[in-house]
Amino acid sequence: MLLLGVDEAGYGPLLGPLCVGASIWTIAGDGLDVTAPDAAAPNLWSLLRTAVCKSGKDARGRLPIADSKKLKLAKGSVQHPLTHLERTVLACAAAARGTTSIAADDDALRAMLGDVASYPHDEPSVALPVATDRALASIGAGQFARACTKAGVTLHALRCVRHEPSALNAHLATGALKPNLTFCAAMEFARSALAAHPAMPAWLAFDRQGGRMRYLDDLMRSLDARAPRILQEDEEHSHYVLTIGDRPVRVSFDVGAESAHLPIALASMAAKTVRELCMERLNRFFMRQVPGLVPTAGYVQDGRRWLTDLGPHWDSLGIRESDLVRLG
Repeated sequence: MLLLGVDEAGYGPLLGPLCVGASIWTIAGDGLDVTAPDAAAPNLWSLLRTAVCKSGKDARGRLPIADSKKLKLAKGSVQHPLTHLERTVLACAAAARGTTSIAADDDALRAMLGDVASYPHDEPSVALPVATDRALASIGAGQFARACTKAGVTLHALRCVRHEPSALNAHLATGALKPNLTFCAAMEFARSALAAHPAMPAWLAFDRQGGRMRYLDDLMRSLDARAPRILQEDEEHSHYVLTIGDRPVRVSFDVGAESAHLPIALASMAAKTVRELCMERLNRFFMRQVPGLVPTAGYVQDGRRWLTDLGPHWDSLGIRESDLVRLG
């Protein structure tokens, strides 16, 4: 059985990229009927419980996999805010490539995640890890791989695509909406996963896209599907069964889906980690150009403060404010 989980990070900020992550898995010999209305997705937390958990505080040292917003530590914490996110993402990115070798810097990590978009500012890469111990991440990759082998589970790919403000603004300038961009990225991940694993029954799991409830028409066009069935469409769940090729495919959009689908939680963590590392590079670049500039996470209120602080320097920087700021 094929499993895909997709989620995004950086949907609402004023500055920095919108990142969409995905994790692609198969489970050997799974007999789940994805067409059954009451079917529940495979519980990978249970199947991989010797190597993963949902909490950053685990006496056994397992890799935490959960909603990235819950695992990122608060600014000012004793530990680095990325402590739990980074260890898991580095370990799983390595394991998906069949190795325990951890990415040396953020360029290498983004390459492992399939992020091929150019970086907008001329700033040296960020050495990794920034928040965890390299040996612990490598050990975690090995433990994760062994747990997967024992459970008949394979993480085939951990992915992330990045949309910098210039690309996001170009999309919005066409009259399209921001949710269309994340939906298109999700469908590209879905088509790639289905093509790479033909014939298998599949469950494609997504977090609810901007409060939207109905997806069937766009799914049919995007996935070249037929024989659609609507299983559920309400304020919290939108579930469909499609036939793609000769296989049944369950597609689900759920509020709070990171809590029910480990593949979505891991995708969320990859997207968040990439965005945070991109913001680290952006801050380093501008702090090098404007000594004393206080860094920003890019959210609206502090982002406006940061832009105001940069105001006297635009001409000397040779950078337009519109190149950094999202239109919507």
